[in-house]
Amino acid sequence: MKGIPTASFGQVFNDNRSQTIDSSGYLKLGYSRPIFQDAEFAADVYFDRAIYHGVYVYSPVAGLQTDVLNEDASRGDVLGTNARITKTLWQKHKATVGVEFRDNLRQDQTNYNVNPFQPVLDDRQSTQEWAAFVEDEFTIRRVLILNAGLRHDQYQPFGGTTNPRVALIYSPRRRTTLKLIYGQAFRAPNDYELYYSDHVSIEPNPYLQTEKIRTEEFIWEQDVGGDFRISASGFGSQFTDLITQEVDPKTAFIVYENSQSAHNRGLELELGGKIPSGLEGRLSYTLQKTVDPSTRLSLSDSPTQLAKANIIFPLAHRSLTIGFELQ
Repeated sequence: MKGIPTASFGQVFNDNRSQTIDSSGYLKLGYSRPIFQDAEFAADVYFDRAIYHGVYVYSPVAGLQTDVLNEDASRGDVLGTNARITKTLWQKHKATVGVEFRDNLRQDQTNYNVNPFQPVLDDRQSTQEWAAFVEDEFTIRRVLILNAGLRHDQYQPFGGTTNPRVALIYSPRRRTTLKLIYGQAFRAPNDYELYYSDHVSIEPNPYLQTEKIRTEEFIWEQDVGGDFRISASGFGSQFTDLITQEVDPKTAFIVYENSQSAHNRGLELELGGKIPSGLEGRLSYTLQKTVDPSTRLSLSDSPTQLAKANIIFPLAHRSLTIGFELQ
């Protein structure tokens, strides 16, 4: 549960009746076993539930003497399964093929005013999606590995997307590893972006498409004795069809559109390690720049510099740990 004292969405400031509650539950069953020589089968089935409920307090409107209480809620129930087979082929190839299926049983969003009751939104969706993927780890030489994969995702509302990933891994010395990685990925629009509407300030857009990203990264990793490692990476990403809040010129309402692109470049340094007592930690520093290619302006909420430090302490003969992180 979280109180909302900051008057977000135009609420009454610092009213302790304003609050949100988020809860979730997850159940998963997994099974794996060898099925024949150098091959293994694995499968999972899971159920996932997420529930949100918010109460928002607004000043009285014309004809009312009391504050308006607005209740906002959503619920998502998901049933999913996946299966994969991994097999070694011709000694140098480790191949994996798999499928996934996800049934979004409930995708409900509701909104209404209390006293007097006034319905605002009652949106109920149910969709299905599936995916198939293949991956191969090819040991070209003892010091050189090529890892390549391809995945296709199919979504009921807006079709399919196919994305590759390739990594070349070179170990010129026992403690040194170099990695060159290329990949593509996506983010599907969520139900809020697709269907939410309050008839006052925001309208739905059921025609949204997926966001897309293309990444390149070069990584150097070096073991420095014992259980310590340093690494450095240079990375770049290109985002297209980003889902962004826009204003509909016909209604003056906010609407989500695939209207933005972004380019990201950066460098990351990291030191991590563990001592015999079980104490372990990691320090990292990232320098990056993310810009809109059309304006050359930096994007908001994208820090130019980011430093992280975390440490984990073992307790009760290492059967329990406690961790801290500073960012």
